[in-house]
This record gives sequence, C-alpha cells and structure tokens, in this order.
Amino acid sequence: MALVHSTAADKAFNGTYRVLIVFANAASGSHFATNLLRTAGKQLVLSSSETQIDVFLFNWLDDKERCDGIRFILGLTQRYMPHQLDLRLVIAAGDGTPSWIFAELLQKNIDLSRLAFGVAPLGSGCDLSRVLGYRGPHGPVMQLMYAGRLSEALSKYVDAETRSFDVWDVTIVSEASNGCFRRVTISDRSHASAIERAQGLVRVPVQKLSLKMNNYFSIGIQGRVGIAFDKSRRHSPAGNKTMYAWHSVTEGLFKRSPRLKRLLHSVELLANPAAGRDNDTILFTVSDEMQERCLAAGIEAPHLRGNPVELMLMNIPGIWGRAVDLWGDATRGTGLTNGSLLEDTNSEKWTRRSFGDGKLEMFCMPHKASFLSKQMAVFRRHLHRVAQTSGPLRFRFQEQSQVVYLMCDGEFYEAVNPSYMIVSLAAKTHAIVQPDLEYSDSPPSFRRSV
Repeated sequence: MALVHSTAADKAFNGTYRVLIVFANAASGSHFATNLLRTAGKQLVLSSSETQIDVFLFNWLDDKERCDGIRFILGLTQRYMPHQLDLRLVIAAGDGTPSWIFAELLQKNIDLSRLAFGVAPLGSGCDLSRVLGYRGPHGPVMQLMYAGRLSEALSKYVDAETRSFDVWDVTIVSEASNGCFRRVTISDRSHASAIERAQGLVRVPVQKLSLKMNNYFSIGIQGRVGIAFDKSRRHSPAGNKTMYAWHSVTEGLFKRSPRLKRLLHSVELLANPAAGRDNDTILFTVSDEMQERCLAAGIEAPHLRGNPVELMLMNIPGIWGRAVDLWGDATRGTGLTNGSLLEDTNSEKWTRRSFGDGKLEMFCMPHKASFLSKQMAVFRRHLHRVAQTSGPLRFRFQEQSQVVYLMCDGEFYEAVNPSYMIVSLAAKTHAIVQPDLEYSDSPPSFRRSV
C-alpha cells in the first residue's frame, strides 16, 4: 500500500468507510511519537488497487487534538451503521495509555465494540503489545516505523485478524475523612530538577479513584516498587528496565513488605442475577479476623493461605516485559483452603484463560522471595492460583490498612485509608493481533518468550 497526504476524508469506499486512527503518546519511546507526528502530518491515505483507508494522526497528550480525536470517533459511530464502518485504532504508546484512551472513550458513551485496536509499542514493558504479537519496541512493526516506512507499518494493522478483548473497570473508594490517593507525576521523575523531585508524590484530591484495566492489577509489594521506580525513570526503555530491576531488589530485600492480611478483610462476589447469583457471596477471606467472624456466623468460606505479599488480577498472559502465562504455568496449586466450596475458587472448574472470555485470573505471591524470583525470570511457576472469576468483585480493606500500594497496567498509586474496591467488566472491544504472535491467546499449544 502507498501512503499519501489527503485533503478529502470521510468517504465510503466499496460501501464501507475504512478508517485508521493513530493516537500517539508524545512522551513515549524517547519522544519518537513526537517525531512521527511531526513528519507524517495529520491526515493521510493508505491506498492500493483494491482498497483505500483514511488515516488520521492525533497527539494524545495535546488537549485539543485529544478532544478532536474523540469527537471524530464519536461522529463516525453516530453517522455510520456497524456494517458501514471499519474503524481501527492504533495506539503508539506504552502499557498505560490504552487504558487512559478507553476511559475517555467510554466517558463519551462510545461503544468500544464498534472499533478494533492495535498497539505500536513505545514503552518499557510493552506487555500488551507482546501478547498481541507486536513484540517490543524493537519488533518488526516498530522497525518499519523507525526506518520511515510508515505505510508498511500501518498496513500491518489494516487487514490483520481481530479477537474479542475485555476492558475492566476498577473503582477504589475511601470513606475516611483523611482518605486520598497519591501518584508520581512527570515533574517528580529523575529527569526533572532537584527541586521538583523533592516535592514527592502528588495528591489526587478525590475519595473515589476510577480506572480502566486492560492488562493486570495488583495489591501489594509491586505497587511500592513501582512508586520508587517512577521517581527514577530514565529516557530509554533499557534504562527503565535497569531501574525497575534495581528497585525490585532493594525494596524486596531491604524494606519491610506490606502483607495482605494487614491490608484486606475479604474479597466478595457481588450479586449478579444474569449469572444466577441473587446475593453477595464471600469469594474468600483474607484476614484471620474475618475468617473467625464467618465461622462464628456459621458461614463456610474459602480462606487465603499464609500471608502473601501480593495479590494479582490478570486479563492478559504477560507481565514484566515478557509474554509469559503465569496462570497456565503455575504449579503450586490453589492458594486457598476450602477452595472447592465455590465454582470460581475450585481448581477443578478453572479453564484456560483468554483476554476475551469475560473472566479474570487471580493469584498471589506467597513471600518476597517469590516476588523477586519472578522479577529475575526464575521459578516463574511457583505461584498460588486463587480464583478465576467473571465478578463483579468487592475487595474490603481493613480499617487500619493506612497506605495500600496499587498497580494498574504499569501505573502506580498509593491509596491512603481505602475502604473498598469494586472490579467489574466495563466493555468488550476487539484487539488487532499479528500472525507472528509470540504468545497465542486461544490455541492449546503456544510459544512462550521469556
């Protein structure tokens, strides 16, 4: 296909209007996205003898361009019926930007099932791009972009296969008067001035934090490691990986790790009549106090073994910059006592995971050595699987938990005196996958890259 500049747009070709929209995070990839936007222009056409696709590029970090891009998508979905529109979205960024984009689109009541998205990996970990087959920042698609062969690179997203993909909603609420949320901003990172770095974490002045999650979510040690890492980010993916490994070791070995039994009371399945569940149900208890309350009330519930340092929910089989199936490879069995009491916690009922099956996989890391071994790419199978569930879920935090460290799709937060957290399926969309997948999401056999 040839890529040419165009002044005409919004025209149906052979009965279907084909559109490719590129949202580029100009701060990602050592600012490669900035150069891409500057050299490519804003409106192009991919054309051949058989098809024509209008291409529009937007800088996601520019307020005006971001709003223009969202309004453009909204207008397309309102103007065209589903069979009249082939809308594909390419996100040139790291792992956190797709969640941000989906949150903005859903806020405008845009039906995510009307589009398919792909990723041009520009971040450090690039877990989502690896799972979808684009590999990392040095994969074949990005090599074409770096070489200036933009038409060939974008053509990879045009006719590629799509698969169902789940987008999840995570809402953390603090009912305490002194509750809040904190995170590191760009000005806190190491490439800022010394004065800016000394300002510390930025307080998010809300008592309810709503996030969208595509990849994974965690409670525990990984969030604390990430906060320290965010303050010392570098300009290159290699530098960032080095810093993340450094903080994983120093935080894991020399600092006291938060333990789940000090943070959580229980995890509950909320009522879902569509799934045949009319009442809330305790999925499993975490604190010994909550388990004793259940027993005193004559309620049998699964109970979390030991006192883990991390609880993770996963939608994709990739984390830490590697396409690895932690859930499928786990050999330590269930992390619960009496797990067979409920279908979602019964290991005999668990199925092979998929990022479009409407379910999340939940597992825990029993101790700091387990966390460090996973970070260093050894003993990856020594995990405790906990549940496979479609939710919705409610996580009840302990009153004295004070600071809880959270991670959502590579973005890190401190929650001060959180009360509870709700996790539910927000929307279903379509992911554009590449034929040379490093990890195949659906067949029983797959290749694993570590």
